[in-house]
Amino acid sequence: MQSTFITKSNTTMLNFGKPHPNQTFVVVIFEKDLVNFSYKPHEYLKDKTVCITGTVKIYKGMAEFIVKEENEIVIQ
Repeated sequence: MQSTFITKSNTTMLNFGKPHPNQTFVVVIFEKDLVNFSYKPHEYLKDKTVCITGTVKIYKGMAEFIVKEENEIVIQ
């Protein structure tokens, strides 16, 4: 993962490929889903190699994974 970002609405963005706003794709964790994590994803996952499972959507022309639970992210 290249970088992390938290929006004003407390949505966590995990950016892959290049830093925001030029990322290849993004993993999105909405504020309401952060309770499903035993760690702060924007801190703990930064600079780690991970495998993601989740729903892929296209938002504003970019692929994004919507992750709702910690078990959808596996650290390699």
